[in-house]
Amino acid sequence: HRKMAEYVRRWAKEILGLFADERYASNTMTTVKNTRNIDVGELNRKLGEAGYMISNGYGQLKDITFRIAHMGDTTLEEVKQLLDTIDRIIS
Repeated sequence: HRKMAEYVRRWAKEILGLFADERYASNTMTTVKNTRNIDVGELNRKLGEAGYMISNGYGQLKDITFRIAHMGDTTLEEVKQLLDTIDRIIS
């Protein structure tokens, strides 16, 4: 989980941004700051077509953040494929 979390955080910092201070980062989920004003619902719809899913933020954070899980049976390779798919969609 730690390796996947570090990979996602590196990606998020390069592409968008991290919502939380890294001192409080989780090894199971990363909240990404939506600095490009991406339509997260549309992003998730397109991800669904490719077999992936992310989660919006909660409440007031719904459109300005999204969450990427990296826990359970998920592998680093699956996380990399998810992030590559997000890159293609938002490019």
